[in-house]
Amino acid sequence: MTAIAIAITLFIQTFVRPGRAMKAAIYAITFLIAVPVLSVINPLNQYVVNYETYGKPILMNINTLPLPPFVGISKYNDRGGILSIQDGFFTFKFINLLEHPRIEYEHDNYPPNRTSFWTMFYGSANSASFSNYPPSWSSSGTQGFLLTQGIFILAILPVFLLLIGGLLETFNLLRGVLKRDFIVLQNTSYGLFSLILIGYIAFAILYALLYQTFLVLKAIFIFPALLAFPLLFLRTAEPAYAFLSKRVKWSVHILNVDMIALLILYIIDIVMLITRIYLYH
Repeated sequence: MTAIAIAITLFIQTFVRPGRAMKAAIYAITFLIAVPVLSVINPLNQYVVNYETYGKPILMNINTLPLPPFVGISKYNDRGGILSIQDGFFTFKFINLLEHPRIEYEHDNYPPNRTSFWTMFYGSANSASFSNYPPSWSSSGTQGFLLTQGIFILAILPVFLLLIGGLLETFNLLRGVLKRDFIVLQNTSYGLFSLILIGYIAFAILYALLYQTFLVLKAIFIFPALLAFPLLFLRTAEPAYAFLSKRVKWSVHILNVDMIALLILYIIDIVMLITRIYLYH
């Protein structure tokens, strides 16, 4: 995915600066060919061995399912996850997430947040304890609820700034391409970071559509785009701080308190997780 994003940025350069078209095109094609080849021949990936033994390069212990309906409930998935396009991708069940701030593994009577892609994404991205599995990571009853609820509430603001930063970066990319504005494209790194983030989110959505079980609704699939997070966050945070510091100064202190408090809760969450793993052994 990263190689594809890099190749696209190189092709964008050829579009905006035709004089460098040949050189950029060579780099782009090299990336697109070299990365898959190196991945396949890398013995640590076992793609060749898997294909020779099982007839496919990537092995999964779950099967793909027919696409779910746009509305209604899929008849192929009875454990929660993507039950329909509308419920899975057009909902964010935040209140229910606060009521059940970790994954429940019951076959029936599970929390509604387990069928919402973005809710599960948000929970798994912000809390190391959200998965509540394996046993050495798990808690019981309402243990840790207050901590995780606090994380989910405080994380709304930085996640919002990150998403706005991603949208602004994508908008500037499109504006730069349409106007063939070299300066705008250079300031957005030719869309590299927004393309990486969009690409990995698209992969996670496709993965969820193919397998549909709630077990695959994880933010871990976009973590390869981790370097894009702080950059896109700052795209919004920096002008927001500058604007608020001149007009609504007290709100800057709220932002600072939110970020510091969230960082502290993240640390406590990790420490508690490590403690549970240690006690389990």
